[in-house]
Order: sequence, then structure tokens, then C-alpha cells
Amino acid sequence: MANNDRIYAAYKGEMGETFQKQTQQRIDWILSQLNGREKVLDVGCSQGIVSILCAQQGAQVTGVEIQPENVEFAQQLLETEYPQCKEKVRFVNADFLQYQEDQVYDGILVTEVLEHLPDAERFLQHAASFLKPDGVVVITVPFGFCNHPDHTQTFYLSNAVSLVEKAFCVQQIHYGGNWLGLVAKAAGNQSIQLNEAEYQKEEEAFFQIHKTLSLRGEELYQNLMNANRKYKESQEAYQKMKQWHE
Repeated sequence: MANNDRIYAAYKGEMGETFQKQTQQRIDWILSQLNGREKVLDVGCSQGIVSILCAQQGAQVTGVEIQPENVEFAQQLLETEYPQCKEKVRFVNADFLQYQEDQVYDGILVTEVLEHLPDAERFLQHAASFLKPDGVVVITVPFGFCNHPDHTQTFYLSNAVSLVEKAFCVQQIHYGGNWLGLVAKAAGNQSIQLNEAEYQKEEEAFFQIHKTLSLRGEELYQNLMNANRKYKESQEAYQKMKQWHE
């Protein structure tokens, strides 16, 4: 089944200013977590923009993507819009669970991927085999319910951390509005503790989401009321015009 991901369109603002801001903030956060890592594996790289921007920061990047049309788009984007990064980015069309190579990486990206997978645990364990002992993995997933037909699960704090800890040790948790970010290291490191402070952060993140939704609901309601008022006024004006011409 073809992937309808349009992350590059969102990044460039072709899907609206709000979506562009959200997408750029998420990508900026992802890139900031790599901290100058030299070799990066971008798993499920989609249309390739994160891989390319990572290469712009100086990393040597391998992007693995299962959808051939996404790889074709990413390669064309690299060659036409970012030719200065051509020597630093390699895109591979492959099912990551079947992907094998002899290299290991000091940075791995798994961003907006896990929510699509029927066996995310196995996927992460395979990713762990490519991580250097001192490497870092950056993961993002949608935060809370997302009505998308291709999503197999919904992520909140505890189940996201529990899943990632099947393969890594979580070091940091970040709330980005409608997405959740986790930074992790190889198994054997000290993992973060889900204490009261962490759950308070989750509650604050939920509050911000609910506040945004509430304000948006009020805005839509006012728009509907205004539309109804204008419709009523136009109907009244129409009836008057009919009377004048009778």
C-alpha cells in the first residue's frame, strides 16, 4: 500500500502555516538531539528531508525507507534542492526488519514510525543492533489519540517508555504538543524513572492540547454562528427583492 506521507510539503508550508510550524519544530528538536553525531541511521526516513537536514549539520546519513515512491522523492529532492549534501546521504529502499549491513551508527532516528507497526518491539530491537555502545537513538510518536487509518496503536507516556525500554534505556522525554519525543541510549545505561514529576509533565502536556482544542472549538462555533447569521440576512434580503419585483 502506498504511503501518503507528505512531510516535505508540510515542512515547506504547503499544508498550512500551523502544520508547517509544528513540523519544523519537531524536526528542529530531532536534529538538536544528535549533538554532532557523525554517522546517523534514519529508519523509516519517508521523503528524506530529516536525513538531508541532518547531513547539512555534517553527519553521514543512511536513510532506510520501505516505500519506493518515498525513496524516489527523497533522491530527487537531494539531487535538485540539496546537491551539496549528495556525498553525505544514502537512501535505501528496504524493509528495515530485513535490512542488514556491517556498519554501526552513533545516532539512530526512528521518527513517526512506531505508530504504524504491528510489531514495534521487534523493530526497535533490530534498530538496537546498529547502535554503537555510546550512541543515541531519537524517537518521536504521536502523543495521544490520532484518528489515522494507518496507526496501529496510541501512545501515552507509560506505554511509549515501556515499549522503547524493550530495546534501549530512555534518558529524556519531551512533549511537543501533538507528539512525544524520547531520547535513549543502548541497553545497560541508567533509564529514566517514571515518577510523580514525569506524570505531572504529561498532565501539563494534556492540558495544553485540551486548551488548544477548546479554543479551536469555540472559534469554529463562532464561525458557524456568523455563517448562519449571514445566511439568514441574505434570505431576508432575497425575500425583500422578490417583493419589490412582484
